[in-house]
Amino acid sequence: MSEHLPPYPERKDLVVDLLFVDDCPHVERARQNLLTALRECGMNEHWEEWDLASSLTPLHLRGYGSPTILIDGRDLTGATDHANPGAAGAACRLDEVPSVDAIGAALRSSTDPPTGR
Repeated sequence: MSEHLPPYPERKDLVVDLLFVDDCPHVERARQNLLTALRECGMNEHWEEWDLASSLTPLHLRGYGSPTILIDGRDLTGATDHANPGAAGAACRLDEVPSVDAIGAALRSSTDPPTGR
């Protein structure tokens, strides 16, 4: 008798956040790249936007540069050395705005089923 493995658990919607400061010239391109990547992946076109200068932005998000895209709380660029959480004076990132392909790859890898089955 063959044993049937249970199906993968249902994947909740991804939590996608766009972190920015208003005067950063790269925000609109990051926003457009994110929208395009979500559409190309056939995913829900919803994300939260957080102004890093706002007191309403959670403290743990305020140390990132602008723009930053987080997928399930992780910087899609893989950066783990963001500024001190809660640091004031967030600024534009010096690296490139993530491309549609990079965002799409990160979205797909976040929804991949677990390996080793």
